[in-house]
Amino acid sequence: MKRSIKLITFLAVALIALGCMPYMVNSQEGVYTEMIAYDGSNRVQYVGKAIAGTATSATTGWQIYKLAYDGATSRVISKTWASGDPGFTHEWDERASYSYS
Repeated sequence: MKRSIKLITFLAVALIALGCMPYMVNSQEGVYTEMIAYDGSNRVQYVGKAIAGTATSATTGWQIYKLAYDGATSRVISKTWASGDPGFTHEWDERASYSYS
């Protein structure tokens, strides 16, 4: 048990260092992992959601959206889906390569 907690802690620290913040979300559908990636201004840029245990490198399984901000106020002005698809059909590690609509 202690070994798995240390591994989870190590992975969380590594992901945070890469600009991603993992956390678990309980919902009526089950337990999900959500990832958050930040832009250069430290604003949330990408949010991904997958069934807990889905690897970030899995070619499918992630639902990803991107937030856009108003330049003057830094308020969120849009939320767009990877490939225009809100399904769990994307890879978190490839989030920057998708088109968003």
